[in-house]
Amino acid sequence: MITIVCNSCGKKIESPSLDRNFFNVLGNDVCRSCWDKMKAKAESLAVVKGNYSWPAYRSALETTARKMCK
Repeated sequence: MITIVCNSCGKKIESPSLDRNFFNVLGNDVCRSCWDKMKAKAESLAVVKGNYSWPAYRSALETTARKMCK
């Protein structure tokens, strides 16, 4: 059995299934609740930078992931 721990909050992910209850973001395994928070922060940062675009979102997601997964 594989044990996966969220790199953001440190919780053990029960019955891990990629893209269902955990996500891999820049090499970090992130649980569903942390992914939702990360995505919301990245979207708000992408909108603040101006027009919403894929490069702005990707940049904001990378920044948010690095901050949340220390």
